[in-house]
Amino acid sequence: MPKPALVVNFMLFQIGWVVSVVGASRGNPAAGVVYAAAWALLHHWHIPGYRFHELLLVLAAAGLGFIVDSLLVVGGYIAFPAHARLGSPSTVWMVSLWVMFAMTLRHSLGWLRGRHLVAVLLGAVFGPLAYWAGSRIGAIHIHDGAVPAIAAAWAASMAGLLAIERLTRLSVAATTARGSL
Repeated sequence: MPKPALVVNFMLFQIGWVVSVVGASRGNPAAGVVYAAAWALLHHWHIPGYRFHELLLVLAAAGLGFIVDSLLVVGGYIAFPAHARLGSPSTVWMVSLWVMFAMTLRHSLGWLRGRHLVAVLLGAVFGPLAYWAGSRIGAIHIHDGAVPAIAAAWAASMAGLLAIERLTRLSVAATTARGSL
C-alpha cells in the first residue's frame, strides 16, 4: 500500500474511534457501527485479490473483541452506561472498533508484523489509554483496579491479532501459489 494510503487508513481508524466513542457517549451507539460498515465496504473494495482473507481477519478480530470486552464486563472491570449500550455483555459499537482496528493491521499498522514484543507492549499501554479516553467522554465506565486487567487483555489480544493476521496472510500466499501453478 502506498504511503498516502497508509496515512488515510490510519486517519479513517482515528475518525472511526471518535465517531464510535462520541456517538456512544451521546446516546447513539449505532453511529460507530454504521461508520465501520461503510469503511469496511470501501476498504474491501480497495483490496482486490485477497478480500476473503482480509474478511477472515476482520471477522476473527470482531469475535476476539466481543469475547475480550465481554470478559472485562463479566469480570467487573468495565461497564457500559445505559445510553451507550447496544448489545450485551459487550456492545456492538465496541466490536466495530475491533473491526476497524483489524483493518489497520495489514496497512497502517503493518510495520508491527514480526515485532510481537513491541505490539504486545503497545497493546498493554494504548489499550487502557483508549478505554480511559472513552471513559472521560462518557461511553464506558472503568472500575477501580481495572487497568492491569485491560492492559493484560490488550497485550494478549495484540499477540492473538498478529497471529491471526499471519495465518490469514499465509493463507493468501498459499492461495496465490496454487493459482500460479
